[in-house]
Amino acid sequence: MKIPVTMIGEDGELFEAEAEAYIVPGMTVPILLGEDFQLTYELGVTRNIKDGTYVHFGRTDYKVRAQAVEHTKDFGHLHQSMMAASHFIKAKLHCRNTVKHHCNKVKFGTDQTIVRAAEDYRLCPHECKLI
Repeated sequence: MKIPVTMIGEDGELFEAEAEAYIVPGMTVPILLGEDFQLTYELGVTRNIKDGTYVHFGRTDYKVRAQAVEHTKDFGHLHQSMMAASHFIKAKLHCRNTVKHHCNKVKFGTDQTIVRAAEDYRLCPHECKLI
């Protein structure tokens, strides 16, 4: 799903970018813009104790002050719908992981994936032993 991301620049100009959004099980932040978004728009961050933190776009002079974002009035509604969808995704992930685990067992064999030592050993720092 693609969503618009709007920002207000230092000079009051409105910027709009488009981000591809995914529902991530267990994610606790409303939105996380990843490396793909940063590479697409050539984002850079400038941090300065006196001036604050700014996000700038490529080699242009446009910059946006970075600030914490509060929850919107409809965040509760969004969160509920995401939770329903994330439960569905968790169920799908469980099924996929089970099938993947089974395929690896068949492909590599169970004996090749399990390694057991003949005896218990306690290794001291900087020590090696054949097991």
